[in-house]
Amino acid sequence: MGILVFISVLLVAACGLIYELVAGTLASYLVGDSVFQFSTIIGTYLFAMGIGSALSRYINRGLAIASCGSSLSLALSVAFPLRC
Repeated sequence: MGILVFISVLLVAACGLIYELVAGTLASYLVGDSVFQFSTIIGTYLFAMGIGSALSRYINRGLAIASCGSSLSLALSVAFPLRC
């Protein structure tokens, strides 16, 4: 059971890093100033992980994390033309 938990934590962590890099890359492509964009994305990501960690004690059932993270780049691509 311990190895299964380790593998699932490893997969979730890898997906989180991939989501963070995709969001930072997309934001720097769309807006420019890659240092500012990556800093903002990483800061926001760490803040959201802290909030999610604090709120996780109140959630008793599994949520679809993959659908939220994978739709992030699509949502940013759609929202960018609305800003301009």
